[in-house]
Amino acid sequence: MNKELFVTYEIALKLKAKGFDELCAAKFNKKSFQLNSLGCGQNYNNGTFGANLISCPTYQQVFKWFREKHKYHTQIELDCTSKPKYAYKIYKLGNDIEESINVMYPRLYSDLYYTYEAAEKDAVLEILKLIK
Repeated sequence: MNKELFVTYEIALKLKAKGFDELCAAKFNKKSFQLNSLGCGQNYNNGTFGANLISCPTYQQVFKWFREKHKYHTQIELDCTSKPKYAYKIYKLGNDIEESINVMYPRLYSDLYYTYEAAEKDAVLEILKLIK
């Protein structure tokens, strides 16, 4: 299994603090990454399995949770002006179309990243700052 598909321990802790409680195919046990047996989904953030276990979601799960629970949408785009680079934009959907068009991030785009995964990671960290 490709560990790059899953969030880091730092992000997993922050997600738990923000109320992330979805079933995950992996977990952290005292900072050690572990896949669940047969990839079965478990929720380790509810305290049932002990304080040392923390759910470890994929980035895809996290972005879905941001959309469904907090209405934050992320767009990661490719910039090909010289070397290929990536940037992200964060939107928060409002109650009407006009409110939804506004970009939540103060700049039009984020900084540029040399990998898609780096842009994805920083987008998650930025949205976690926005969630109250």
